[in-house]
Amino acid sequence: MENQDLQEQPIAIGAMVQATDGFIGNVIEIMTDGENHELSGIVVENDQQNKKFTIPVNMIEKQVGTHVVHLNISNYELQQQDVDMEVDTETGNIGHPDFPISMK
Repeated sequence: MENQDLQEQPIAIGAMVQATDGFIGNVIEIMTDGENHELSGIVVENDQQNKKFTIPVNMIEKQVGTHVVHLNISNYELQQQDVDMEVDTETGNIGHPDFPISMK
């Protein structure tokens, strides 16, 4: 998905995130790059599974309004991603190494 499309209707905190095979969780944080403030990813929390994931913008297939986001990968594929996609209990960081977010 092109970043420009996402800038026209920003994704809302609390937006529902759907993988190709079902619900992933809800957006709890929006990530932007430091220079031009373009969307670089979203942080998604799944309360039922007690997991948080950083989803880079290239995994976002489309968004419907501001409250629904569709990914281009399945829930299974997301679960199989590098362990750095989840919360690091030692550092308090979540996310992919290219998109670390400190929760401290």
